[in-house]
Amino acid sequence: PARLDKLQADVDITTKMLLRHRGLTPDSQMFLIEGTHENRWLKYLQDKAPAISKLRGVSIPALYSLSDLGVEYVSFERGILVNKTFLVLHGDIASKHSAATARLHYEKNGGSGMCNHTHRLGSFFHRSRFGTFGWWENGCLCRLDPDWIINPNWQHGFSVVTFEDTGRFFVEQIPIVNNRFIYGGKLY
Repeated sequence: PARLDKLQADVDITTKMLLRHRGLTPDSQMFLIEGTHENRWLKYLQDKAPAISKLRGVSIPALYSLSDLGVEYVSFERGILVNKTFLVLHGDIASKHSAATARLHYEKNGGSGMCNHTHRLGSFFHRSRFGTFGWWENGCLCRLDPDWIINPNWQHGFSVVTFEDTGRFFVEQIPIVNNRFIYGGKLY
């Protein structure tokens, strides 16, 4: 509620971030996976302004100029299956404990993957006769003091996923504590 008058500024900041990412990785495939906030925007328009919701200019891809940036918009739960082995999605399940959401996504989807909904870091592993599987919760880069919840159980952090040509992958979770993190042996 405190940010209602800053909606256009938020859209502009996100567009600039995507433009910066495109400039840093000009040949990469880029995706924006719809999450609860984007979904909330569409639901609000459909409920409160159904005629406006049908205009092309109010869709998330149009607001962020995704086609101009070469960014593919992925709907809420479709996700992205990388190398036929690793599913990346926003997620529609949340548990109050770190890694429990990752376990629930394993139980729902099977295989291996990463969900982003909880704003927490966590990992879950399962080994069977078919192999070793893992699911990860990805952490967040947002403020930890939003105006709509007091002291949320969120952690700053991100994940680096390295894929081999064989389809094998390796996930490194990088927690950010007090605005600092270590990656590749270097403190940032």
